[in-house]
Amino acid sequence: MIRFKGILSEECRKERSLRVYKNLLVMGWFGVVFMTATGVILCVLKHTWYPIILSLIGVIGLIGVYITKNKNSARVYTVIEIDNEFISVLALGTTRRPVSDVDRVIDRGGWYYILFKRGDYTNSVTCEKSLIVDGTLQEFESIFLGKVVTETDPKTQPLTPEAIAKELFFDNNGNIERMKNNGSFERIQQCHIDDNTIRLWKQEIKLNLHRVISHCKGSTRVHNVEDYLLLANEEERRTLLAQLIIDKQIDSFSRLRFCEMAKCYVTEDVSFLQLLEQGKDMIERDPYNIDMSFYKEYPNTDLREQTKHRVSLL
Repeated sequence: MIRFKGILSEECRKERSLRVYKNLLVMGWFGVVFMTATGVILCVLKHTWYPIILSLIGVIGLIGVYITKNKNSARVYTVIEIDNEFISVLALGTTRRPVSDVDRVIDRGGWYYILFKRGDYTNSVTCEKSLIVDGTLQEFESIFLGKVVTETDPKTQPLTPEAIAKELFFDNNGNIERMKNNGSFERIQQCHIDDNTIRLWKQEIKLNLHRVISHCKGSTRVHNVEDYLLLANEEERRTLLAQLIIDKQIDSFSRLRFCEMAKCYVTEDVSFLQLLEQGKDMIERDPYNIDMSFYKEYPNTDLREQTKHRVSLL
Protein backbone atom coordinates (compact mmCIF):
# COMPACT_ATOMS: atom_id res chain seq x y z
CA MET A 1 0.00 0.00 0.00
CA ILE A 2 1.32 3.41 -1.02
CA ARG A 3 -0.06 6.38 0.90
CA PHE A 4 0.38 10.13 0.37
CA LYS A 5 -0.95 12.55 3.00
CA GLY A 6 -0.99 16.32 3.28
CA ILE A 7 -1.44 19.57 1.37
CA LEU A 8 0.24 20.03 -2.00
CA SER A 9 3.00 22.63 -2.07
CA GLU A 10 2.27 26.02 -3.60
CA GLU A 11 4.50 25.28 -6.60
CA CYS A 12 2.71 21.99 -7.29
CA ARG A 13 -0.77 23.54 -6.90
CA LYS A 14 0.09 26.38 -9.26
CA GLU A 15 1.37 24.09 -12.01
CA ARG A 16 -1.59 21.71 -11.73
CA SER A 17 -3.99 24.66 -11.75
CA LEU A 18 -2.35 26.02 -14.90
CA ARG A 19 -2.63 22.69 -16.70
CA VAL A 20 -6.30 22.28 -15.77
CA TYR A 21 -6.96 25.91 -16.74
CA LYS A 22 -5.41 25.45 -20.21
CA ASN A 23 -7.54 22.37 -20.88
CA LEU A 24 -10.74 24.09 -19.83
CA LEU A 25 -9.85 27.30 -21.68
CA VAL A 26 -9.46 25.42 -24.96
CA MET A 27 -12.86 23.80 -24.48
CA GLY A 28 -14.37 27.13 -23.41
CA TRP A 29 -13.16 29.02 -26.48
CA PHE A 30 -14.28 26.18 -28.72
CA GLY A 31 -17.75 26.57 -27.22
CA VAL A 32 -17.69 30.37 -27.72
CA VAL A 33 -16.70 29.99 -31.39
CA PHE A 34 -19.44 27.42 -31.91
CA MET A 35 -22.10 29.61 -30.28
CA THR A 36 -20.92 32.71 -32.17
CA ALA A 37 -21.22 30.89 -35.47
CA THR A 38 -24.66 29.66 -34.47
CA GLY A 39 -25.60 33.23 -33.46
CA VAL A 40 -24.57 34.64 -36.84
CA ILE A 41 -26.73 32.08 -38.59
CA LEU A 42 -29.68 32.93 -36.35
CA CYS A 43 -29.15 36.65 -37.02
CA VAL A 44 -29.36 35.96 -40.72
CA LEU A 45 -32.59 34.12 -40.02
CA LYS A 46 -33.74 37.18 -37.97
CA HIS A 47 -33.93 35.38 -34.61
CA THR A 48 -32.50 38.41 -32.79
CA TRP A 49 -32.82 37.20 -29.18
CA TYR A 50 -31.01 33.91 -29.65
CA PRO A 51 -27.52 35.46 -30.31
CA ILE A 52 -27.78 37.48 -27.08
CA ILE A 53 -28.70 34.40 -25.08
CA LEU A 54 -25.88 32.38 -26.64
CA SER A 55 -23.36 35.15 -25.92
CA LEU A 56 -24.42 35.21 -22.27
CA ILE A 57 -23.99 31.45 -22.05
CA GLY A 58 -20.49 31.79 -23.52
CA VAL A 59 -19.49 34.50 -21.01
CA ILE A 60 -20.87 32.43 -18.11
CA GLY A 61 -18.87 29.43 -19.39
CA LEU A 62 -15.60 31.39 -19.44
CA ILE A 63 -16.30 32.72 -15.94
CA GLY A 64 -16.80 29.11 -14.86
CA VAL A 65 -13.38 28.23 -16.31
CA TYR A 66 -11.78 31.02 -14.25
CA ILE A 67 -13.57 29.88 -11.06
CA THR A 68 -12.40 26.31 -11.71
CA LYS A 69 -8.82 27.59 -12.02
CA ASN A 70 -9.01 29.15 -8.55
CA LYS A 71 -10.70 26.07 -7.11
CA ASN A 72 -7.91 23.80 -8.37
CA SER A 73 -5.28 25.97 -6.66
CA ALA A 74 -6.97 25.75 -3.25
CA ARG A 75 -5.13 24.31 -0.22
CA VAL A 76 -6.90 21.00 0.37
CA TYR A 77 -5.69 18.27 2.74
CA THR A 78 -5.67 15.08 0.69
CA VAL A 79 -5.10 11.40 1.39
CA ILE A 80 -4.21 9.17 -1.58
CA GLU A 81 -4.01 5.39 -1.18
CA ILE A 82 -2.73 3.18 -4.01
CA ASP A 83 -2.42 -0.59 -4.21
CA ASN A 84 -2.14 -2.99 -7.14
CA GLU A 85 -5.85 -2.68 -7.93
CA PHE A 86 -7.24 0.72 -6.94
CA ILE A 87 -6.40 4.40 -6.50
CA SER A 88 -8.43 5.99 -3.69
CA VAL A 89 -8.49 9.74 -3.12
CA LEU A 90 -9.96 11.36 -0.01
CA ALA A 91 -10.13 15.17 -0.26
CA LEU A 92 -13.38 17.17 -0.25
CA GLY A 93 -15.03 13.90 -1.30
CA THR A 94 -13.91 10.33 -1.93
CA THR A 95 -13.16 8.88 -5.37
CA ARG A 96 -11.90 5.44 -6.34
CA ARG A 97 -10.49 4.42 -9.72
CA PRO A 98 -9.02 1.08 -10.85
CA VAL A 99 -5.31 1.06 -11.66
CA SER A 100 -6.18 -0.55 -15.01
CA ASP A 101 -7.82 2.76 -16.07
CA VAL A 102 -4.49 4.62 -15.86
CA ASP A 103 -3.20 5.80 -19.22
CA ARG A 104 0.16 7.19 -18.07
CA VAL A 105 1.96 8.66 -15.08
CA ILE A 106 3.93 11.86 -15.65
CA ASP A 107 6.95 12.37 -13.40
CA ARG A 108 7.52 16.12 -12.98
CA GLY A 109 10.44 15.75 -10.58
CA GLY A 110 8.73 16.85 -7.36
CA TRP A 111 5.39 15.13 -8.03
CA TYR A 112 3.49 12.72 -10.28
CA TYR A 113 0.36 13.28 -12.37
CA ILE A 114 -1.74 10.12 -12.78
CA LEU A 115 -3.73 10.50 -16.02
CA PHE A 116 -6.60 8.20 -16.92
CA LYS A 117 -7.60 6.79 -20.32
CA ARG A 118 -10.81 8.83 -20.46
CA GLY A 119 -9.80 12.22 -19.14
CA ASP A 120 -7.11 14.86 -18.87
CA TYR A 121 -5.62 16.99 -16.08
CA THR A 122 -9.08 18.04 -14.84
CA ASN A 123 -9.64 14.56 -13.36
CA SER A 124 -6.02 13.55 -12.83
CA VAL A 125 -4.52 12.57 -9.45
CA THR A 126 -1.51 14.55 -8.20
CA CYS A 127 0.92 12.76 -5.86
CA GLU A 128 3.65 14.99 -4.41
CA LYS A 129 6.76 12.94 -3.59
CA SER A 130 7.49 14.73 -0.30
CA LEU A 131 4.03 13.74 1.04
CA ILE A 132 4.58 9.96 0.84
CA VAL A 133 4.09 8.43 4.31
CA ASP A 134 3.78 4.70 3.53
CA GLY A 135 5.72 2.74 0.93
CA THR A 136 8.46 4.08 -1.33
CA LEU A 137 8.57 5.94 -4.64
CA GLN A 138 10.14 2.85 -6.22
CA GLU A 139 7.13 0.78 -5.12
CA PHE A 140 4.83 3.48 -6.49
CA GLU A 141 6.48 3.37 -9.92
CA SER A 142 6.46 -0.45 -9.95
CA ILE A 143 2.64 -0.39 -9.74
CA PHE A 144 2.56 1.66 -12.98
CA LEU A 145 5.41 -0.20 -14.68
CA GLY A 146 5.80 0.89 -18.31
CA LYS A 147 3.47 3.88 -17.88
CA VAL A 148 5.77 6.32 -16.04
CA VAL A 149 7.00 9.12 -18.32
CA THR A 150 9.57 11.65 -17.12
CA GLU A 151 8.64 15.08 -18.35
CA THR A 152 11.20 17.87 -18.36
CA ASP A 153 10.59 21.55 -18.97
CA PRO A 154 12.41 22.63 -22.17
CA LYS A 155 13.28 25.91 -20.41
CA THR A 156 14.93 24.07 -17.54
CA GLN A 157 18.67 24.61 -17.36
CA PRO A 158 21.11 21.81 -16.47
CA LEU A 159 21.37 21.27 -12.72
CA THR A 160 24.03 23.31 -10.97
CA PRO A 161 26.48 21.56 -8.61
CA GLU A 162 24.55 23.00 -5.66
CA ALA A 163 21.24 21.64 -7.01
CA ILE A 164 22.80 18.20 -7.51
CA ALA A 165 24.22 18.25 -3.98
CA LYS A 166 20.89 19.36 -2.51
CA GLU A 167 19.01 16.58 -4.28
CA LEU A 168 21.43 13.96 -2.95
CA PHE A 169 21.33 15.47 0.54
CA PHE A 170 17.52 15.54 0.69
CA ASP A 171 17.17 12.04 -0.81
CA ASN A 172 19.12 10.77 2.22
CA ASN A 173 17.37 13.04 4.76
CA GLY A 174 20.74 14.53 5.67
CA ASN A 175 21.90 11.18 7.14
CA ILE A 176 25.71 11.38 6.80
CA GLU A 177 26.34 7.72 7.57
CA ARG A 178 23.87 6.63 4.90
CA MET A 179 25.42 9.01 2.36
CA LYS A 180 28.88 7.62 3.09
CA ASN A 181 27.63 4.09 2.55
CA ASN A 182 25.93 4.81 -0.80
CA GLY A 183 28.58 7.16 -2.20
CA SER A 184 26.49 10.34 -2.05
CA PHE A 185 28.73 11.99 0.56
CA GLU A 186 31.76 12.02 -1.74
CA ARG A 187 29.72 13.50 -4.60
CA ILE A 188 28.39 16.25 -2.32
CA GLN A 189 31.93 17.09 -1.19
CA GLN A 190 32.95 17.50 -4.82
CA CYS A 191 30.29 20.23 -5.16
CA HIS A 192 32.05 22.37 -2.49
CA ILE A 193 28.93 23.37 -0.52
CA ASP A 194 29.57 25.81 2.34
CA ASP A 195 28.68 24.98 5.96
CA ASN A 196 25.90 27.59 6.20
CA THR A 197 24.06 26.05 3.22
CA ILE A 198 24.36 22.58 4.75
CA ARG A 199 22.96 23.96 8.02
CA LEU A 200 19.94 25.46 6.22
CA TRP A 201 19.33 22.19 4.37
CA LYS A 202 19.39 20.26 7.64
CA GLN A 203 16.89 22.66 9.16
CA GLU A 204 14.53 22.26 6.18
CA ILE A 205 14.80 18.46 6.29
CA LYS A 206 14.17 18.45 10.04
CA LEU A 207 10.97 20.49 9.61
CA ASN A 208 9.80 18.20 6.78
CA LEU A 209 10.45 15.07 8.86
CA HIS A 210 8.62 16.49 11.88
CA ARG A 211 5.58 17.13 9.67
CA VAL A 212 5.69 13.67 8.06
CA ILE A 213 6.21 11.70 11.29
CA SER A 214 2.71 12.48 12.57
CA HIS A 215 1.12 11.04 9.41
CA CYS A 216 3.04 7.78 8.95
CA LYS A 217 3.30 4.58 10.97
CA GLY A 218 5.26 1.38 11.47
CA SER A 219 8.75 1.02 10.02
CA THR A 220 8.34 4.17 7.89
CA ARG A 221 7.78 6.27 11.00
CA VAL A 222 10.66 4.59 12.88
CA HIS A 223 13.12 5.38 10.08
CA ASN A 224 11.88 8.96 9.80
CA VAL A 225 12.27 9.42 13.57
CA GLU A 226 15.83 8.04 13.41
CA ASP A 227 16.71 10.59 10.74
CA TYR A 228 15.01 13.39 12.68
CA LEU A 229 16.90 12.64 15.90
CA LEU A 230 20.24 12.95 14.09
CA LEU A 231 19.31 16.53 13.13
CA ALA A 232 17.48 17.63 16.30
CA ASN A 233 18.84 19.15 19.50
CA GLU A 234 18.40 17.67 22.99
CA GLU A 235 15.13 19.46 23.74
CA GLU A 236 13.58 18.56 20.37
CA ARG A 237 14.57 14.91 20.79
CA ARG A 238 13.12 14.72 24.28
CA THR A 239 9.85 16.37 23.23
CA LEU A 240 9.26 14.12 20.22
CA LEU A 241 10.21 10.85 21.95
CA ALA A 242 8.08 11.68 24.98
CA GLN A 243 5.05 12.11 22.70
CA LEU A 244 5.71 8.90 20.76
CA ILE A 245 6.51 6.62 23.69
CA ILE A 246 3.15 7.22 25.39
CA ASP A 247 1.06 7.46 22.19
CA LYS A 248 -1.63 4.79 22.52
CA GLN A 249 -2.00 4.50 18.74
CA ILE A 250 1.57 3.25 18.26
CA ASP A 251 2.32 -0.49 17.98
CA SER A 252 4.55 -2.16 20.57
CA PHE A 253 7.59 -2.73 18.36
CA SER A 254 7.64 0.96 17.35
CA ARG A 255 7.30 1.92 21.04
CA LEU A 256 10.22 -0.37 21.86
CA ARG A 257 12.38 1.27 19.19
CA PHE A 258 11.48 4.74 20.49
CA CYS A 259 12.40 3.70 24.05
CA GLU A 260 15.75 2.40 22.78
CA MET A 261 16.32 5.65 20.88
CA ALA A 262 15.54 7.63 24.03
CA LYS A 263 18.28 5.77 25.93
CA CYS A 264 20.74 6.68 23.16
CA TYR A 265 19.78 10.30 22.51
CA VAL A 266 18.26 11.73 25.71
CA THR A 267 20.11 12.61 28.93
CA GLU A 268 18.87 10.47 31.82
CA ASP A 269 16.99 12.16 34.67
CA VAL A 270 14.01 11.34 36.90
CA SER A 271 11.36 12.31 34.33
CA PHE A 272 13.24 10.37 31.65
CA LEU A 273 13.31 7.19 33.78
CA GLN A 274 9.59 7.57 34.53
CA LEU A 275 8.89 7.91 30.83
CA LEU A 276 10.82 4.74 30.03
CA GLU A 277 8.98 2.82 32.75
CA GLN A 278 5.65 3.99 31.35
CA GLY A 279 6.65 2.94 27.82
CA LYS A 280 7.98 -0.40 29.07
CA ASP A 281 4.72 -1.08 30.93
CA MET A 282 2.66 -0.33 27.79
CA ILE A 283 4.78 -2.75 25.73
CA GLU A 284 4.57 -5.56 28.30
CA ARG A 285 0.80 -5.26 28.40
CA ASP A 286 0.53 -5.85 24.64
CA PRO A 287 3.83 -7.27 23.29
CA TYR A 288 2.24 -8.87 20.23
CA ASN A 289 0.80 -5.65 18.78
CA ILE A 290 3.32 -5.25 15.95
CA ASP A 291 2.74 -3.33 12.72
CA MET A 292 2.84 -5.54 9.60
CA SER A 293 5.50 -3.36 7.98
CA PHE A 294 8.09 -4.74 10.43
CA TYR A 295 7.36 -8.31 9.36
CA LYS A 296 8.16 -7.27 5.80
CA GLU A 297 11.37 -5.55 6.89
CA TYR A 298 12.50 -8.48 9.08
CA PRO A 299 10.98 -11.53 7.34
CA ASN A 300 13.16 -14.12 9.12
CA THR A 301 12.85 -12.72 12.64
CA ASP A 302 10.46 -13.72 15.42
CA LEU A 303 9.47 -10.18 16.29
CA ARG A 304 7.19 -11.19 19.14
CA GLU A 305 9.95 -12.97 21.04
CA GLN A 306 12.44 -10.26 20.17
CA THR A 307 10.09 -7.59 21.52
CA LYS A 308 9.67 -9.47 24.82
CA HIS A 309 13.44 -9.97 25.12
CA ARG A 310 14.48 -6.42 24.25
CA VAL A 311 11.89 -4.78 26.50
CA SER A 312 13.41 -6.68 29.45
CA LEU A 313 16.72 -4.95 28.72
CA LEU A 314 15.32 -1.41 28.92
